[in-house]
Amino acid sequence: MCDACQDDPRFISLTNQSNNCILRFTVFARCARELGEEDTRCKYQYYRAQCACPESQLEDWMEHRARGSCHLDVLPDRSTVHCKQLKSPESRSPCPGIELGNSVRFGGWKWEEASIMYGKDNYAMQQGYPYGAYELGPSKPLMGPPQTMTRQRVNLIGIIMALFVPWFVFIGMCGLWCFKLRYTSPGVVMVITLALGILLGLYTLHRVLLSCRAIMFGQYHLVETGRFAVWLLFIAVTASIAFVLGMLIGSYNYQTNMRSIFDVVSLNSYVEVNPATMRGQELMDAGKVQFVAGAGLDFHLANGFKNTDIFCVAPITVNNMVLASYDFWAVGKNCCSDQQADFKCGAYNSDGPKGGLRITSDEDRDFYRLAVQQAESAYAIKAIHPLFFEWTADSSKQVLDDERAGYQMFLMSIIAHFVFQAFLVLISVACFTKYRFE
Repeated sequence: MCDACQDDPRFISLTNQSNNCILRFTVFARCARELGEEDTRCKYQYYRAQCACPESQLEDWMEHRARGSCHLDVLPDRSTVHCKQLKSPESRSPCPGIELGNSVRFGGWKWEEASIMYGKDNYAMQQGYPYGAYELGPSKPLMGPPQTMTRQRVNLIGIIMALFVPWFVFIGMCGLWCFKLRYTSPGVVMVITLALGILLGLYTLHRVLLSCRAIMFGQYHLVETGRFAVWLLFIAVTASIAFVLGMLIGSYNYQTNMRSIFDVVSLNSYVEVNPATMRGQELMDAGKVQFVAGAGLDFHLANGFKNTDIFCVAPITVNNMVLASYDFWAVGKNCCSDQQADFKCGAYNSDGPKGGLRITSDEDRDFYRLAVQQAESAYAIKAIHPLFFEWTADSSKQVLDDERAGYQMFLMSIIAHFVFQAFLVLISVACFTKYRFE
């Protein structure tokens, strides 16, 4: 182990991120056995200090000029320095302000090691000096003025993960909450969502607590790498946001587009339905309906019921015949007036074949039923088993169009989230490279 110790002295700097304070001192590695210890680890030994911090809590210590009086045992994470007195005939006092055998944690400080080192020919052990006190040779260090802030190297792997991991979370949650698995197995979707939410929430909390700990103890040098990696915190937070957004947007798409499609497809299809001869009780399981030629809307019997939205209804008849029971109704929202019969919903003015898609929303059906009851009272008609349909020219084509609208919303949402996530990553890269201390 001792052979691995480097004898080259080097500059080590402490940088305080809060006040841009610089402490620079020269250390060199020595085997601990040479310091009178049984250990064979390499330890940094104090040589010369230079302080640019007049108000620093370490000012007295770092300006202490007694060469060889302090031994700095730097822990692997360089967050704590163990200071003790060397057995030197010239200096017998401990490091100023630090008791022997104690450790000091640097709070808002972080370590910086200069990349320029002295060559082995530029220093020599001087006779008469205590152990560990080197006198520099004729060459001077090439290191310029200390830098308080430097640009970070871009972490490409971190950027890629930060861009795609939250995006994949959004895609998964949005698809989970808007496609057929939610319709066929809602319990499975809830279990998956709950499990993923707990795992992601715990991981995000873990990253936040670690980062807060790093800030509280001043371990800024551990933020970029190691367990306090800032990119991991960024990924955790943005993935949590993507989780919630994916669930909300997926649920909206499901309620707006996909659920009605799944309902209609799961029901039966009927063709050549004659409203004059058939009753609603015969088609209680109807999802898609194509009516006979001559079927149309009786606009004179239309009605609208207002409850925030206006729920519009108009009976489907054949050649405006008077029926014993008007069981088939075309419906729509906010496409008529609640004061007069002016139904303008769906393909109301189409002259081609007529079809209908069953309205399956329980909440909407209740209001449409109230509108039909008002029409019964206003026009002295009967509707024994009313069924409600979206009036279309081609019910099969309408199903495909509605399904396409749902997939388009899903596609547009994942594209929009990718752009949003890329924007967050770009902002983060700019902040990390510009304002992070090294």
